[in-house]
Amino acid sequence: MRFGSESRHDGEDGNPSGPPTWRAGDLVAEAAPVRVGFRGRRSVTGVRLDARGWQAHLRVDELRAMISGRVGVVESHGDGPLLFLARVGAAAPDSIAAGQTAGLPPDAVALLPAKEGVPPAAVLDAEAFESFARWVETIPEHR
Repeated sequence: MRFGSESRHDGEDGNPSGPPTWRAGDLVAEAAPVRVGFRGRRSVTGVRLDARGWQAHLRVDELRAMISGRVGVVESHGDGPLLFLARVGAAAPDSIAAGQTAGLPPDAVALLPAKEGVPPAAVLDAEAFESFARWVETIPEHR
């Protein structure tokens, strides 16, 4: 699924700790705490992404590193299946992610299940990723 300029923000969604929900096609993002550390004992500011039955919990500080260009891949946290949010071309050439992103536009960002033969859960074009990045920047980081 590719998502482009149809990204939008919802109005009131009952989420008192962050901005309204962000959407692009079937990809939905919502501010949500992420459990990290030994046995998930610590909670950090995060984002939950939902797309086509896949759910990823990503740390806001890691997403901001991706937005700034310091990293090209962000790994999900938690008990669910492992997913990556990755810029096309950022994965090692012999990785599963490289195969999943082959043929995508070079400025795209994809939500990738860490399973061979499984297509991306979502693909954001440059415009949609820029919208997502602006949304992420509105999330207050709690220490």
